[in-house]
Amino acid sequence: MATHVIPAPTAPPTARPTTAPTAAPSGTGTGTAPTAPASAPGPAYGAVPVTGAWLPLSAAFTDAVTDLTDREDLTVRCAPGLGRGAPGCYVPSLAAIELDGIHLGQQPGTCDPTRPADRERYPALWGVLTHEAAHATHTRWTIPGDASAAAAQAALALEESRIEVAQIRRRPADRRWIRACVTRLVFAEFTSPTAPPAATSATTPPAASSGTPPVTTPNTAMTPWNAGYAAALLLARTDAGILKPAETGKLAAAVLGVLGPTRLSALSALWHLAHATRDDDADTMMDLARRWCRILDVNPDRPA
Repeated sequence: MATHVIPAPTAPPTARPTTAPTAAPSGTGTGTAPTAPASAPGPAYGAVPVTGAWLPLSAAFTDAVTDLTDREDLTVRCAPGLGRGAPGCYVPSLAAIELDGIHLGQQPGTCDPTRPADRERYPALWGVLTHEAAHATHTRWTIPGDASAAAAQAALALEESRIEVAQIRRRPADRRWIRACVTRLVFAEFTSPTAPPAATSATTPPAASSGTPPVTTPNTAMTPWNAGYAAALLLARTDAGILKPAETGKLAAAVLGVLGPTRLSALSALWHLAHATRDDDADTMMDLARRWCRILDVNPDRPA
C-alpha cells in the first residue's frame, strides 16, 4: 500500500501505509529492524485517468481545498483508483492531492463539495481531503535518505496525528471530518465490528444507526511493533480528541496487554511530544522515531 506523502511522482515509497499493513513487520527481537510493508506501489501520477463527471468534481475539490490549506497552488484529482493504493495521498513535488473516488459513495455528477452542506453526503472522503490538506499545510519536512525503514515508519506514523492536531488547532471545525475519515477508513484496519444485537422478533427491526461507529474489538494478535503502530494511529488520535476513549478502549487494552504499561506510557509521551513539534522540525521527528524504535526493542539505525 502506498504512502500518504509521496516525495517524488516517479518513485512512490513504501515506508508508511495510510492504514495498517496487511503483513505488518515484527519488532519482537532486540536489534531486529522491521522491513517496510511489502506492497506494490500505486499507479504513477497521471496513470489513472480522470474523465466524465470526475473532471468537474475534481475541479470543485480543487476550489474547496484552498479554504482548508490557505494555499492556491494545490490541485486535487478524484477518481476511482487514485491515491496510490490509499484513500488519498499528497504529492508535494506536484502540489497535488489524489483521492480514491471509490470512497465517494455517491454519483460524482450529483456532488458539489464547494457547498458545505453537500459534504455531509460523503463525510469520509471529505475527511480524507481534510487530512491530506493537513499534510499539505503542516508536513514541511522529509524523511532523510539514510533513515532505516523502522525509523521512517515510526516517524510517519507519529506524523499522522501531529498534522491533524495542527489542522484542528488552526481550524477546529475540521475535527468532525477527520474523525469521519479515521472511524470509517482507518479504524476498520485494526478492529472488527461486534455483531449487532438480533431483533427481538421477526417483525421488530434492529434499532436504527445513531451514526456513531459500533463498539469494536481488536483484530488478531499483535506483535509489539504492530501494537505500537496501532497506538500511534489510533490511541494518539484519542489523546488528541479525534477519537473517543469508548471507541478505542478495547484496542487500548489489547495494546496494553502486548506492550505493558511502561512501554505504552513511554510511547504515549513520544506522541505528545510530536503533537508539540514544529511543522519543519525534521530533527525532532526523527529523534522521536528512533526513541520509538528503541522502546520497542528495534535497532533504529539498522538498514532494512
